[in-house]
Amino acid sequence: MMLNNKSSPRYLTNISTPTTPPASAVAYSYPLSVAFGFIAALAFIGNGLFCILILKNYRMLRSAYNLLIFTLAVTDMITGVIIGVTPNYVVPLGSYQVPGGLPGVIFCKVICSSYFVFVFGKVSCLTVTCLTLERWYSVVKPVKYRLKFKRGRVCVYLVIIWITCLLLHSLMLFEMTLDEKKLRCVWITPDFPKQLTPMTITIVTFFFPNVVTWVTYLHISLALKTSPAIKNNGRLARARLKLLRMCVIVALLFTICWFPNQLYYVLSSYGLVRLESPSHRFTVVLAMFNSCINPVIYCSTHQEYRKGFLRLLCPFFNSCRCKKRRETSLAQENRLKVASGEFEMETFDGGVMLTFRNLVNQGYEVGDCKQEDTSGV
Repeated sequence: MMLNNKSSPRYLTNISTPTTPPASAVAYSYPLSVAFGFIAALAFIGNGLFCILILKNYRMLRSAYNLLIFTLAVTDMITGVIIGVTPNYVVPLGSYQVPGGLPGVIFCKVICSSYFVFVFGKVSCLTVTCLTLERWYSVVKPVKYRLKFKRGRVCVYLVIIWITCLLLHSLMLFEMTLDEKKLRCVWITPDFPKQLTPMTITIVTFFFPNVVTWVTYLHISLALKTSPAIKNNGRLARARLKLLRMCVIVALLFTICWFPNQLYYVLSSYGLVRLESPSHRFTVVLAMFNSCINPVIYCSTHQEYRKGFLRLLCPFFNSCRCKKRRETSLAQENRLKVASGEFEMETFDGGVMLTFRNLVNQGYEVGDCKQEDTSGV
């Protein structure tokens, strides 16, 4: 995620520069602040409810898929908070009392420069890419899946994502500082190349991960069409396709929301487009809107998540009886399939299949129905 320091909504009334104001130094916009406030509230509430849903069913976090989805929700939820507190998104900078000394320098470099807005956005981008690779291993390399996506390894991947984003955006910390005399945040001209830096950061943290994401999903779709196990079992195919569809929609909307802003950012560094134009402001709002859209995707594409949300929002929503009937019917159907020598699937954990197995007539031992800690569907 990257709006860059000059492609973010810097509607600056209290920020001056030592020479001339940057291209983004325009008047604070009340309509945009309303839009960002609405986005921040939806991002915090929607993703917060989803996090509660996962935590109430903490066993779901044992699967790599749910752990990545949960991390993405936490990132988007905190993004909503950061949008609300970062100057000139929701609250004008004039409402903040910039302190003097070291606290003021930290405020200007870290908070006012929108550093954390960009970091959390890039974390979302790389998390979506990691989720795509998790799905690829689950479908194409199921034998290696358990090794590559153990819970400990997934945590390592997430730490690497965070460190990468923090380091890549550390250059933003050198683009703004505190004017000690006027107690104002001022733009400064960094020493690193003006054109090379935006291009490099955007390619590494947005365009390349998106190319990986869509090439991977294309390969997954081809693998699903040619897999004998999928063809021989309709229920397994439907389960995998349903889960894959949700992941694809998440990635698609992320690309749609962020691509215009990232392209604008690169072009602006070469002087080809003008920042803070109406079209640029639209790209900023569109990029921020992505932080609140994922919970809607989860509910609209996944039945288990949808029912979980309903139970949270409506405590008197009684789905226990229907759930028991559904589980009983599934158990009876599976017992019939054991007798006929067909393929049997086991239980679902938050909509993610825990394990599946072939029966005796396909060369595998039936054994006990022991759930395994994987989402390789």
